[in-house]
Amino acid sequence: MSVLSSLLLAVLMTEPGALKPGMGHVQGIDATDEAIYLSHDKGLFKIDWNGKLLASVAAPRHTGDICVWKGRVYTAAHLVKPGADLAGGDGGGLVEVYDKDLKLVKSRALDFGIDGITCVDGRLYVGIGRNHPRPMRGHVIGFLDAVTLDPLGTCGTDYGHLTHWGPQDLAYDGANVWMMFYPAKGEPGCGRFSRDLATVTPVKTPLSNGFCVAPKRFWREGKPVYLSGHMMKGEKTPRVRIDFWRFNGTDFEKIAQD
Repeated sequence: MSVLSSLLLAVLMTEPGALKPGMGHVQGIDATDEAIYLSHDKGLFKIDWNGKLLASVAAPRHTGDICVWKGRVYTAAHLVKPGADLAGGDGGGLVEVYDKDLKLVKSRALDFGIDGITCVDGRLYVGIGRNHPRPMRGHVIGFLDAVTLDPLGTCGTDYGHLTHWGPQDLAYDGANVWMMFYPAKGEPGCGRFSRDLATVTPVKTPLSNGFCVAPKRFWREGKPVYLSGHMMKGEKTPRVRIDFWRFNGTDFEKIAQD
């Protein structure tokens, strides 16, 4: 048996008919030992580890990434003005906080749109969206107190490559802050940042939206395992496939077995 085959985990699929048509692609994902939370641009849903839908709720357009911290689900939204498209419809930003059953607990409006979100030791990192489709370099990360949602400043980052839009997904594995982008053609789509965002290593990967760190019970050989969620194509009703990945020091390897 190869090392990789010994690490394999089963692919997870949502149950047929559990999700409504017209949802678009998966924007964000995060998970606890009990459930998986996923977002699309107009809502959130919660499934169990067998793919059964447990709860769902509508959310403002355009809701992006999500993260879970201390039993609360945090969403990042880049609001779109009525009648406008995403590129020209910047209506500011919004952080919403839900309990584990997707009941809204609190929210905080922001002057700037946000896409990615993760929590690092009680401080939210949010990717401030630069909603322009032309290739660009340089991004801004905002910081918020995870309890009060008060802003705590910003930090400029540049992982050295061209991207479209802003940081789409953020994830923290206890050592690294991962940022997923829509890369310009041929560019790496991921930045592996230090916790303080001072250093970065670009990573070429097929992953972008719908990326998070798996609960520790899924980790292998003491190393983090990651989840990705994407909408299946060609299905009559929408279904989401969730795969497991590990980082081998250079790129991500899928360790999900059909």
